[in-house]
Amino acid sequence: MLHQAMLQAVMDHAVRWPRYCQGLFDRLGAWRQRARERRMLGTFDDHMLKDIGLSRADIEEEVSRPFWRR
Repeated sequence: MLHQAMLQAVMDHAVRWPRYCQGLFDRLGAWRQRARERRMLGTFDDHMLKDIGLSRADIEEEVSRPFWRR
């Protein structure tokens, strides 16, 4: 009985670990993309900002946010 329980625990862990790793990699990728996009927004001139309907204040607020916050 104990042997089966231990085996089941190991198998459950083996199934969850890849999903955990995938979730971690997905989150890291999203953070990296968000940081890249915020840096890019910071380089836009006023004409470009007007084209996309944002003000310099909007951009400053967005760029100052940490990459892990939406």
